[in-house]
Amino acid sequence: MSEQRVRRDPEGTRRHFLEAATEQFTRFDLAGARVDAIATAAGTNERMLYYYFTSKEGLYVAVLEAMYAQFAEREGSLDLSGLQPGDVARDSAVDLGISAEKSSVVEPRQ
Repeated sequence: MSEQRVRRDPEGTRRHFLEAATEQFTRFDLAGARVDAIATAAGTNERMLYYYFTSKEGLYVAVLEAMYAQFAEREGSLDLSGLQPGDVARDSAVDLGISAEKSSVVEPRQ
């Protein structure tokens, strides 16, 4: 009898957890997000979540770090030459998807 080999994709699993957790934390915050819902949305189980991130708080920190990395990457690609300081702050916020008036995230300009 031949055994079927399971293909492992650690980076893909981690990415799926981060995507699912980002959605759950956005909707329900840290206290309201549920580990079982995150694991189900990621297509795996809670044990794998704890293997990769140790705790729900560890997953939350990983989500924040990924978001900060995305902001830093987008910030690095901004062309701010020739702008006045006030314009730089406003345009940077808009380009990064941050609304200063409402203190919320908005869709960035393309």
